[in-house]
Amino acid sequence: MKYKLMLWCSLVMSGCSALPAVYNPNNIPNENLSRIYTFPNISFFEQKYHAWIEYIWDDSGTEITNRNAWEHGKMKMYALPSGTYTVQASCFDGAREANPKSQIRVEPSKLYEISCVVKKGKMLGLNVDMYATIEIKEITQSEVDAHLK
Repeated sequence: MKYKLMLWCSLVMSGCSALPAVYNPNNIPNENLSRIYTFPNISFFEQKYHAWIEYIWDDSGTEITNRNAWEHGKMKMYALPSGTYTVQASCFDGAREANPKSQIRVEPSKLYEISCVVKKGKMLGLNVDMYATIEIKEITQSEVDAHLK
């Protein structure tokens, strides 16, 4: 009975881990795909907005992620061929969430990071978060490795 319980727990836990998401309709080699990363590192005491990939659309407006954010959760990495895409991210700080979109042009074999940028403003004399945008920048493999450690 103990072994059955351990097997069941390991199957449940491994089923919760997400496989890397890939869009590769032309079956180009994996090393030629671009990768878009987010590095959420949510801490209870930190009030920083963290980005998660929700949806990606190609240049014709077709959603390529083929997912429901409520059912499938949010993604930390997505691999795709070169081209122009629209990315929608979730910017979340534990209490507030924004869902900004931005267009990105990705090149073969390049790595990109999406992060949230929150603009402050005044409301009733108080500094408050007014809106969020996403920043997309090219990164190196050593930066990816440093985040994943």
